[in-house]
Amino acid sequence: MAAKEVTVEERINGSMFITYKDTILRFKEIAIRPKKEQDKPDIHVPKKVYIPARDHPWRKFRLPGSINLKEKEEVFAGAL
Repeated sequence: MAAKEVTVEERINGSMFITYKDTILRFKEIAIRPKKEQDKPDIHVPKKVYIPARDHPWRKFRLPGSINLKEKEEVFAGAL
C-alpha cells in the first residue's frame, strides 16, 4: 500500500500496530536487512555525438531573411 502518512504504535506489552486512516494494516516485521544483490558495476560509456554531414538537409535550412553562409564566409575572408 502506498501512503504518505501512517501511524506506528508500539504498546507497552511489545505489540505493534500500523494504522492508516483509522484502518489497521497488516505487516511483517523484518529482523535483519536483506542483502542487496550484487549487480555488475555500472560502467558509463559516453554516447558518440552525432554531427550531420556537410550536405545534410539540417545544415541547408535557413529562415527567410537570414544571411547565406557562403556570402558570410566571403565577407569574413575579405576582412583578413
